[in-house]
Amino acid sequence: MAAAAVIGRKVAMRPKRQDDWAVVPNLWGLAVGPPGVMKSPALAEALRPLHRLVTDAHAQDEEQRLAQHFHLAEQQARRHALAQRLRAAVAHEASTEDLRAPFAAVSRDTPRAARRYLVNDTTVEKLGDLLNHNPNGLLLFRDELSGFLHTMERPGHENDRAFYCEAWNGTGAYTYDRIGRGTLHIRAACVSVLGGIQPGPLERYLRAVFAGRGDDGLLQRFQLAVWPDGGGRWQNVDRWPNADARARVIEVFQRLTTLEPAALGAEELTPEELPFLRFEAEAQECFDAWRGDPEAARRGGPPGPALARGEVSLADAVARVDRASDRRRGRRANRAGLARGGGTGGGLVRVSAGARAAPLRERHRPGAGGGRRARDQDHARSVGESVHRP
Repeated sequence: MAAAAVIGRKVAMRPKRQDDWAVVPNLWGLAVGPPGVMKSPALAEALRPLHRLVTDAHAQDEEQRLAQHFHLAEQQARRHALAQRLRAAVAHEASTEDLRAPFAAVSRDTPRAARRYLVNDTTVEKLGDLLNHNPNGLLLFRDELSGFLHTMERPGHENDRAFYCEAWNGTGAYTYDRIGRGTLHIRAACVSVLGGIQPGPLERYLRAVFAGRGDDGLLQRFQLAVWPDGGGRWQNVDRWPNADARARVIEVFQRLTTLEPAALGAEELTPEELPFLRFEAEAQECFDAWRGDPEAARRGGPPGPALARGEVSLADAVARVDRASDRRRGRRANRAGLARGGGTGGGLVRVSAGARAAPLRERHRPGAGGGRRARDQDHARSVGESVHRP
């Protein structure tokens, strides 16, 4: 997910042979588990390479900010001088045409915004402003996502859900029109979401959503929902981290920041369209066959379970991340690996949308403890399946 957030809108995937339907590698994920199962440390470790990029961006921004102090003072003096000349010309009823070009040039020269990858606590209006300065997209991370979900239920936040649902696509624009705040046009609304949540709050939220209050597809956009296996005897593990593997991951992330679509063989038909890739013939056949099962089930049977949507975009997004990461490591990513389930660039079968991506929906795992807690966990795990069944 962190890698998907870095790739963002640099390159998209077109899952069909001829259609212009494009999927941005934008992923939403949940780490579900009771208190004490180490959700926060696991998420922190997964985001470590991204935090490295954040630290580097902050350092670069500080250097540029210091260098801009003189430039900003110079620009302010130029504006003041031009304003004086403009007032004098108007007072003497003289022509102002010769002042238009320099005045426009000074007005367009605005300070460069800091590069951002990550946000934690933000309003949608401020998030829109940040997206305009970071059109590649941003990752919203909340250690406890229950707070994020409940914020959208408060008075005055009714439009937040609609914004996040559209920002999940990552392919379109979004415009706010407010009487007090005016108009804010977001040229590229692309937001990934990641966080942890406990079974109890998740169950309550699922019940409220599928009772008819907010079944707008927001929850279904969390394509990757992970519930760690529990049970067994506890064992203390104390060992050195794999420094080589950590360094390689950080290197991949650093290279993804400068990803060039042309280096991946991406097509770019017009400046308005995102650069894109398509599956090779073998992978295309596998994808088409795989996609038929969930699509047929959605149309031919009863309403699906809570997290039974978003599988197609998940497969396309993981394919996009897989290829970009392999290519930036200096290896030729093989899009046909989707069909084979292995080899360079062929990771989709290993990250199946059914077995691993949505365990709340298709897998019944044993509870992590006994008694009431185990029953609560089993109930929360299965509520996504049962709440829409007849």
